[in-house]
Amino acid sequence: MRYLVATLCTLGFLVTGSLKLSAAEFTDLFQAQVPAQQSQSQWQRAALSAVLVKLTGSETVLSHPAIAVELKNSASYVKQFQSMQVNAQPMMQVHLDEQKITALLQREHIAIWGSRRPDQLVWFSEKMQDSPHYVLDAEHPLRKALHEQASIFALSLVFPLYDVDDLALVNEQTLWAGEWTAIQSASLRYKASHVHNLLFDQFTDASGTVVFRLTAQQWRNGQMESREYTNMDARQLAIEFSRQLAADLASQYAVNINNNQAEGAVLTLTIDAIRNMADLVKVQQIFGSMLTVKSYSLKEFQQGKAVFNVLLAASEDDFYRNISLVTQLRAESQLQPIVDAEILTAEAQLDAQLEADSIEPSTADTAQTATNPSSVNDSVGATPGTTGNTTATDSTTAVTADLPPTSDQAVNTDAAESQTPELPAADALIKTNHFTFVGN
Repeated sequence: MRYLVATLCTLGFLVTGSLKLSAAEFTDLFQAQVPAQQSQSQWQRAALSAVLVKLTGSETVLSHPAIAVELKNSASYVKQFQSMQVNAQPMMQVHLDEQKITALLQREHIAIWGSRRPDQLVWFSEKMQDSPHYVLDAEHPLRKALHEQASIFALSLVFPLYDVDDLALVNEQTLWAGEWTAIQSASLRYKASHVHNLLFDQFTDASGTVVFRLTAQQWRNGQMESREYTNMDARQLAIEFSRQLAADLASQYAVNINNNQAEGAVLTLTIDAIRNMADLVKVQQIFGSMLTVKSYSLKEFQQGKAVFNVLLAASEDDFYRNISLVTQLRAESQLQPIVDAEILTAEAQLDAQLEADSIEPSTADTAQTATNPSSVNDSVGATPGTTGNTTATDSTTAVTADLPPTSDQAVNTDAAESQTPELPAADALIKTNHFTFVGN
């Protein structure tokens, strides 16, 4: 029966894996709030720097030779500004020149990360004493720091509701043990492109110094990937995690804009479910907002369908990654009919697994042995060589249970692992010229 539950979860992922993943659209990428208590040239430079970081997903852009020169001329990029109060602190709200900044990044062949950013679901728990607990308070220092960093890099962080639906599938021990079958099942409802399991604790190093630790887990390609950050300043852990996350996402979604129109490919796209002129205008606005679209024209329109010729400003791969984040459009291959074959395959696997369970019930029980949360906590805690700076350690493991290394249990662990469902792959390109307009 334990395999039955896991396999049904897998079936659920196949059925719902066709659903459109969620993404946030940031409309303020060319705006910045900076402290007002500095010279005019300083807040102008700070504003341009902030916008460049949001557009590229990395602070390293500021050290680019051509960018460093332009930062000295920040005033020429400012279009509007106004004084305001934020949390009783004087701030400057600065609007910068979108066309000029985009042209600068294009000219220097620096990839630009567009306004649509994929949702990142963050499960977050801490273990400061004997038992782990959810981090629910938005004012928790580390969670607050994550929100601040999300604003700096324009990351779309989504925290679970921890309501009755979530708690029916996961608890604190589930998260701390890294039980990804349950975590993925609970994450489905949020439709996030990536799921992160953050574990926050502390330990005492050899010198007697208390060191904070953040372990960031992801399940990708059938394996748990783990990155560990350690520092004496808990806020620095959030900074390093966010920097890495922004860099990873920008490497996937940022695009190089092609200045030579003659080199751009032309795609003919059919959009279904266009009910009226208002829908048609919305689709045109979508194309107009995409960095990867240089121009477009309406080739054909009739009730229920519109056909567009789209001239690309980037590679086809970049275009399809870009359009995958448009929540109002759904690729034809993401619709329900293509899932039928997968469902049939899953049902066949379910039947085979049920038959195996009836033959070897003890083996199935062994494969589902629960992880000891304390052993997981111990396993991530190698004492860092230094504690003054953040130390990051990567690891990838194909198992989430801390089982004794016997041959029988190794085989059963592989069987249990095969039942861990995958969310729809965020980096899987779906190349199709047929989309359905699903509205807001």
